[in-house]
Amino acid sequence: MTFLVFTFYQHFIDRKESKRISKNLPKALFLGFIVNTIIMILFFVNKDLLIFDHSYLYMGILAVIPLIITCILYPKLLNKFLYITLFFSVVFFMLEIVGVYNHYWSFNGSFLLRNRYYWKSKICF
Repeated sequence: MTFLVFTFYQHFIDRKESKRISKNLPKALFLGFIVNTIIMILFFVNKDLLIFDHSYLYMGILAVIPLIITCILYPKLLNKFLYITLFFSVVFFMLEIVGVYNHYWSFNGSFLLRNRYYWKSKICF
């Protein structure tokens, strides 16, 4: 899915070509490496630290924070993000509907279908 988003952006939104790699790439790779290392250490030391309620909500908020900061620092990018968000929100929502309808995945607990917070989180993220 990430590759689909990237390909769509490169083909339809970002018309200018750039041959250089961003100077921020090493920083992002280093940060990703540190986060993955911390998660792996927590997994092997104490798995219970990785289990928490409403994980989709917390991870969704953490995923949106860099986007909000980027839009505040670089307002020109907001228009590009808006087009991509509108397009892929429809694509991913259709993917969810088709998956649930065709039983590609299932929810083992019936409480999930009655939980209003669950459906709000699925629609928001």
